[in-house]
Amino acid sequence: MVTTYVIGFVLSLFAIIALFSVRYIETTTGRVFFSPVRRTLDVYARVLEQFGKRIVYAIEHIPALLLAAMYWLLHMFAVLVALSARSAEKWAHQLADSVSHKRNFEPRQTRSSFLRQVRHHKETLVVPKEILKDGQEF
Repeated sequence: MVTTYVIGFVLSLFAIIALFSVRYIETTTGRVFFSPVRRTLDVYARVLEQFGKRIVYAIEHIPALLLAAMYWLLHMFAVLVALSARSAEKWAHQLADSVSHKRNFEPRQTRSSFLRQVRHHKETLVVPKEILKDGQEF
């Protein structure tokens, strides 16, 4: 592991020394080596620089993007739960209606003599109009 680091350091050091040497020779002689290649490499370097800036910008905004994505996912989960609860409620009402006897309900005459007497008493009862409010029935 250490040898890999040492080899990388030595190669980098030699490359830097070579670049400074070429630059020194160019300034003293006034001649530019590999001019067309350098222009092409400069264009690629600028493109790579812009790409790096965009990557750094995206990495800086990852926490905000993750927070927005988590908020959206939580919202979608809540909507899904609400929709499933609504459909479960609908199915429960349909099941209750199909099981219930009230959908075919027909009132019958009561068998209890007491209840018949109470009904008859209510039907024949006369309530003074002063006690009742506007439009109210007894």
